[in-house]
This record gives sequence, C-alpha cells and structure tokens, in this order.
Amino acid sequence: MNKAKYIGESINQLCGVDIYENKRTQDLVDIRSMACYILHKDLKMTLYEVRDHFNFFGKSITHCTVYHNVKLFAEVRKRKTHLEAIRDTIMQTVDPKYSLLKRIEEINDKAKIEQITNCVNYNE
Repeated sequence: MNKAKYIGESINQLCGVDIYENKRTQDLVDIRSMACYILHKDLKMTLYEVRDHFNFFGKSITHCTVYHNVKLFAEVRKRKTHLEAIRDTIMQTVDPKYSLLKRIEEINDKAKIEQITNCVNYNE
C-alpha cells in the first residue's frame, strides 16, 4: 500500500469521515485540508499528484483547491488543535524521522537546528 493511500485510510478511520466524499461540511473541509497538507508538505507530493490522488478515489478536486486547502490548514490547526494531534499520529507511523524532526523544532538555537537537520537529511 502506498503512503498516500495509507494516509487517506488513516484519516478516514481516526476522524470517522470519508475525505473522498463529495460533501462540503465544515468538519469535512477542515479534515480534507489536513489531508492535503500532509500529502503536499509532509510527503512532498506535487499539487497535481495530490489532485490525482483525490480524483482516483472519486473526489473531484483541482490543483488550485489543493493549494487553497494547504494554506487553509495553517488556520485550521489553530482552531482545531486535535487535527494537529491526528497529523502527528499519522506521520509518526509513516516517517520515522518525523518524531525526531518534531522534537528538533522545539530547540531555540537556529544554528543547532540547522546542524541537526543536515545530519538527519545527510543520506537523502
């Protein structure tokens, strides 16, 4: 199973919704924005790849909508903090380096952060 499919299924299970459903309730829009953010920012998928993923599972969406959802998540994560916790849970299972990078963000010394990040990303 690829990571994008796993993330979609995990979000559906943890949130109790179907992100591919053609509805626009506020909760579903917020959860879908988290999904777009994870796929684009965390998995480094292009906007077009995220669009194709949603289209494959029956949700008609454009790359512009994906872009809007990614930007929207910055506001949603403040309003619905539980979605950030769900994102953390999902990403910890998908990417082992995620937990480490999350802890590095808490360090206030910019030079140390850059040095640690370079070490972690050395083999990529």
